Amino acid sequence: MAEPEPDPEAETEAADPEAEPEAADPEPEPEPEPEPEPEVEGAESDGDETGGDDSSGPDDGDGSSGADDGSGSDGSSGGDDGTGGDDGSGGDDSAVNQAPAFDEGDSAARRVVENASPGDPVGDPVEAGDGDGDLLIYSLSGADAASFAIDLFTGQIQTRGALDHATRATYTLTVEVSDSKDAGGNAEQPAQTDDTIEVTVTVDPWRPTLTVYLQGDTSAPVTSVDGAGPQTFTLVGKNWTGLHTTPAAMGNSNPVLLLTSCLVPDQGELDFYRQCDSEGLHTFASVMSADEGSQDLSGLYVSDDGLRTLAATTLRDTTLEAVTVASDGSFRLDMPVNVPAGGVIIIAAAGNVDAAALSKPGLITIIKAVTVEISA
Repeated sequence: MAEPEPDPEAETEAADPEAEPEAADPEPEPEPEPEPEPEVEGAESDGDETGGDDSSGPDDGDGSSGADDGSGSDGSSGGDDGTGGDDGSGGDDSAVNQAPAFDEGDSAARRVVENASPGDPVGDPVEAGDGDGDLLIYSLSGADAASFAIDLFTGQIQTRGALDHATRATYTLTVEVSDSKDAGGNAEQPAQTDDTIEVTVTVDPWRPTLTVYLQGDTSAPVTSVDGAGPQTFTLVGKNWTGLHTTPAAMGNSNPVLLLTSCLVPDQGELDFYRQCDSEGLHTFASVMSADEGSQDLSGLYVSDDGLRTLAATTLRDTTLEAVTVASDGSFRLDMPVNVPAGGVIIIAAAGNVDAAALSKPGLITIIKAVTVEISA
């Protein structure tokens, strides 16, 4: 019986050793795990980066859409992301110190009268402002600083010694201010200057004035009276600054204001010791060459209480009257005068009193006088 012929294709398949076996149905490939999102600085982590349960579940804690996904309280818009309270733009701005600055900018001007007493104010204080309300400390520097002083806490410039307009009319000072803190609000040791201002001080000439009225009529100054006889004049003075009321024996070198009346000299200039006796000045100063009648004109008024006390207790019971000068250099006084036939001179004078020369000629040295002549 004949054998059947072999099938060539079947043989080929069987004989091919490299033929791949028929693949079984492939298993589904696992889905790749999502790459973890970058960890947000400051975010808390309670599990893995993809969340503990379900990326969209409410309890996953750290899931991409959960409470910590960058939009929650600890996410990218939270307190430490650059807009929060600790990044320098938030609520801690108050920790940055604000430096003081002068109210008038880089320069200022002040004025003072040449006869100002040591310690007298030079214009208004040179003030600085400080946004933090810190205690400010002021100081002076510059080539002219030795001629002045400054109040450490107010910025008030003060005179330190005598000033003379004729000798020097202007000074330049640098005022410095510090709050004694650095930019972070920490105390500085030593304190550094925060701001400066250049102050020009002008020394004005001393120009005191005297105006005389008839008592009860201040509508116009008096220039004449109807004949000799008793009159009462009202004396008004302005700009008599730099005077003192402390005892002369204490060595105060500031001038004393003296008010009195004098005879009109026959010729030449008024001689204070010859024509202005005024009931005891010559006796007081031991000047015996006064013109006849000069002692009968009026009293002598002085601004120095100590000098009045000395006159009353030690100088032959000489009585000196009181005149009060206000802090702005003004005064007002009613003065009775026995006007002589030739008229009278009313004088306001600033004089230095030499306490060591009491009862000697030259006790009072006149440095400034203003006179008003009234005819009769």
